[in-house]
Amino acid sequence: MFNRITLHYRAASPMTGVILYDSEGETVQDVFFLEPAENGVFPLLIKGAVEGKMAENCRMSSLTAPRGMAHDAEIFEITTDTADLTGEPTIAKNGVRLGITLEMGGAIASLTDENAPAGYTNLLNRCDTGRLIQQSYYGCHTPPYEMGEFMGNPWPYNPVQGGDKGNFRSRIISYSRTEDEIYIKAQPYDWGHIGSITPSYMENRYSFTEEGLILVENRFTDFSGLPHPPRHQELPAFYVVSALDVFTWEDAGVRYSRDDMIFWPLAKDQNFHLTEPDRAFCVWHDRDGYGVGLAVPGVDQYYAGRHEYNGSRDPHDQATNYVAPLKTLQLQTYVPFTYRYLLAVGKLETIAGDFRNALPQIDNRSLTEYGR
Repeated sequence: MFNRITLHYRAASPMTGVILYDSEGETVQDVFFLEPAENGVFPLLIKGAVEGKMAENCRMSSLTAPRGMAHDAEIFEITTDTADLTGEPTIAKNGVRLGITLEMGGAIASLTDENAPAGYTNLLNRCDTGRLIQQSYYGCHTPPYEMGEFMGNPWPYNPVQGGDKGNFRSRIISYSRTEDEIYIKAQPYDWGHIGSITPSYMENRYSFTEEGLILVENRFTDFSGLPHPPRHQELPAFYVVSALDVFTWEDAGVRYSRDDMIFWPLAKDQNFHLTEPDRAFCVWHDRDGYGVGLAVPGVDQYYAGRHEYNGSRDPHDQATNYVAPLKTLQLQTYVPFTYRYLLAVGKLETIAGDFRNALPQIDNRSLTEYGR
């Protein structure tokens, strides 16, 4: 019995594969996607592995290239083993602990701080699959893609790491961890539909810098073949508890704050454009200056607001505060997209100083080079 399959392969083009295995008395057809590689290794957790399912009798069914690309590929070896998927993985440093959730695509579900003021148990909102700190991208809205819907609006192709609007939860494809780092690969659902998993993969590496900041490396690869137009991209989507109700950002050495924001789709003045993106950062904090900071060098603006504001410290409350660092990018199907960002927890002045020191070390040239 096993819950993980590992393919050793060679492929000159992106490939779509189907592998078969038996689980709980049924034969499962599992579709997967391979990037080009000369000596590739692709670990694949079976469907339902996070829920405890096991499988047996693994065998390949098919391997095909996209139309117009060379079908030049070979599976050298298939091995199986058992991965430990128990618990919610965490890493910690200097009293700050980051936790991800295997049940929602490996997105960041918790930030805790042993030095937090009383009443803060988790600084992030994890009310549903659309919250958390997570990858989210926007793409095609024309045929052959069939538009989704959200809040009464037509909705484009939108892979979301946590899951979709119907609370279908994105699948974990691969996962590993050490004492200092967590790695995750997930297959996200399409937000505007219910139960429609996308042909794409999201990867994250979570770690701490020597100075104690959280470093996140994001990677997204789309295998849909769809013609995506340029769109604002959330880099990343970021949700905190309602009690962190003041939004402060620094741009070109000048600090700004807002404590009166409303629900972001209804606002006309909550897009904050940046003049020096490589030095900018933002913080959601409470009236005493305690909160969570986010720094993404290379983005163009912050889009922020508060939803059903009530000052709650409950991470499961409907009320939440949000920010997305935005940049206009055109998703390139079959071409991986990567970027990095920093998180910090604590007092505003400490966060600001830490970000000023750390930002020059973060290389996000991918935000300007991607798609060129």
